[in-house]
Amino acid sequence: MSSILKVDTLQDTGANTLISSDGSGNVTSNVLTPSFLASNNSGASLPAITHTKLNFNNEILDTDSAYDATNSKFTVPTGKAGKYLIGFNWRTDGLSGQTRIIGSIKINDAFSLYVETFDGASTFTAGSACVSSVFDLAVGDYVECFGYCNVAATQQPDFADTDQRFWGMRIGD
Repeated sequence: MSSILKVDTLQDTGANTLISSDGSGNVTSNVLTPSFLASNNSGASLPAITHTKLNFNNEILDTDSAYDATNSKFTVPTGKAGKYLIGFNWRTDGLSGQTRIIGSIKINDAFSLYVETFDGASTFTAGSACVSSVFDLAVGDYVECFGYCNVAATQQPDFADTDQRFWGMRIGD
């Protein structure tokens, strides 16, 4: 025995739409939205001893048109305040000697989180950082990524579409 349940909209007890259908098989889910994913396809120069905004100009996913690839910035859209999982990873080459690398997340132009790596080897030529956390974001808050290196470096283009990424998704209210 089987049953068929036909609905156009599935809502929670607060009347918030979780899943909807247009009746033609096209389903829209509001769970984990907005969400975005961007990569870097052009590289960027990082001067020594300076926190430099990282470039993520290749938009791969953007459910709510909230990610701006021209300035590598995510802005929380109207009605989408809540808890967000935000993160990025980046790689840099062209290094020499003992190297300190920092990856930072800024919210509304204020440093909110950073991860630091250090390699004391004199033959160190490449480095990377991966940063992620959960943030409570309000409508209009914006998120950007920054890199720091104690020597001049280059943010490498994302040749494999995996080593230079900036991502985020709403995970709750």
